[in-house]
Amino acid sequence: MPRATKKQEIDVKTPPKKPKRKSKAKKTKTPKVDIPTDPEPEQPEPVVESEPVAESEKKIKPKKKKRSFRLYGFNPENGRAPKNGGYYSATSPQLSAKKAANRWVIGKDLFDEVITFSMREVTSGSSKSVYEFKAKRVKLDKPKTYKRGDKEITVNSKIVIVD
Repeated sequence: MPRATKKQEIDVKTPPKKPKRKSKAKKTKTPKVDIPTDPEPEQPEPVVESEPVAESEKKIKPKKKKRSFRLYGFNPENGRAPKNGGYYSATSPQLSAKKAANRWVIGKDLFDEVITFSMREVTSGSSKSVYEFKAKRVKLDKPKTYKRGDKEITVNSKIVIVD
């Protein structure tokens, strides 16, 4: 490969330097002067008597922190649920157990059949406790109906934790 002569050498350009910013002169603000206008006679504001507020209503209760739980060690008979899994967030283990039971553990057609399953807490910083529950699905006397968007949903049952 032939060597380049001085004339053939490529000039490597350095990036152009950015111009320095000019410092802006600080402007002094002139104080605003209110020009008096015709004063209107002041009318006293009407006094509105408020009802006394109960002590319990004054105190705002802090929100409970949500804890995280997983379905743990559940052996489904019909293959309805994962053996371990299902992630549920709730303020207490009982609420997460109800969610898991409604979704996976207890079938929609199984009424008054008690099923045992476990939930493990997976909240960061927790002791990773395992909670065992017995739950059953109970048929409602009167079905609940509500609308979600354009669809109308009817609920015929609820989950009850059995002690």
